[in-house]
Amino acid sequence: MLIIYFLLNETSQICHHQTSAESIQLSCTPEQIDEVKKKILTQVEYYFGDKNLPNDKFLNEVRSKNPQGWVPLKMICKFKKMQVYKDYDLIIEALRESSNLLEVDEQGEHVRRKTLVMIDIPQHIKDSPIWRSIYVKGFNKDEIDSNYEKEVASFFSQYSKVEKAFARREDDNTYKDSFFIQFTTHEEAKKVSEMDISYKNVKLTMMMKFDYCEMKCIEKGLDPNTMRLQKQQITKKEKRRWIPGCLLHFEEAGPKSTYLSIRTQMQDHFGEVKYVQYDPKNSSGVIEFEHPIAHKIIESTSFKNLEFDGIRPNLRILTG
Repeated sequence: MLIIYFLLNETSQICHHQTSAESIQLSCTPEQIDEVKKKILTQVEYYFGDKNLPNDKFLNEVRSKNPQGWVPLKMICKFKKMQVYKDYDLIIEALRESSNLLEVDEQGEHVRRKTLVMIDIPQHIKDSPIWRSIYVKGFNKDEIDSNYEKEVASFFSQYSKVEKAFARREDDNTYKDSFFIQFTTHEEAKKVSEMDISYKNVKLTMMMKFDYCEMKCIEKGLDPNTMRLQKQQITKKEKRRWIPGCLLHFEEAGPKSTYLSIRTQMQDHFGEVKYVQYDPKNSSGVIEFEHPIAHKIIESTSFKNLEFDGIRPNLRILTG
């Protein structure tokens, strides 16, 4: 018969006492063992559940230290409500019975949550255009121009009122084969996204823009909650406070320079880039850094060797 060790105050209701000590040896029936396993599983699933995990800073910090999100099981066993359970093998056995939420590694040393932990979608996103927009794929990118955008907007107007239609572009400013279509409400956008629609005899692939952006974040290996963690955008009516030393204006970028190449190069050399505004027609733009380091960049040795597509740009600090 399986011998399990428990703390006195937690086990007197489950098994029959055999000895009396601070940690008591107890002999349990199969039914009692199953009951104990259920308690173990319920407790650990609570730790990793939707209600607790998003707000558990300590557990999330431990999870973040492992690329696969594994947490040492022995650490979990040290949690106050887990210290009552002394049979490590029984704990492993109980957690392996989790149907959807948890998994234990082959060695029985780590546990992790199987499914993604998604935070609630903030209200400012639900109030923004992305929440009432859809992603549509299946257009001939060689035909797309400003007039084509109007045609697409007009085409979708037969299904619901369209506010705007945006042709999507590559980093080099060429058109993609997809659009973002903005409607007046989330409900209307959702309804259209679920329709079976063809354009010029080509069946269109459609989904909500927010869902599409979340999907791309996951594909790129980013935090699945990246979109939900986006801060509220400042509207035109609000006055934005520029931090002195964070803005850098540039001119004379090389012809093959792109927003992404400039952002990546500046971030690799000088630190976290908050925003890049690039006008390829004029080969100029503005770079905003998270911290006021513009003066340090101008004075650094790396700045002297800085080139955008083989051409050294002219840089100057903006005051706001």
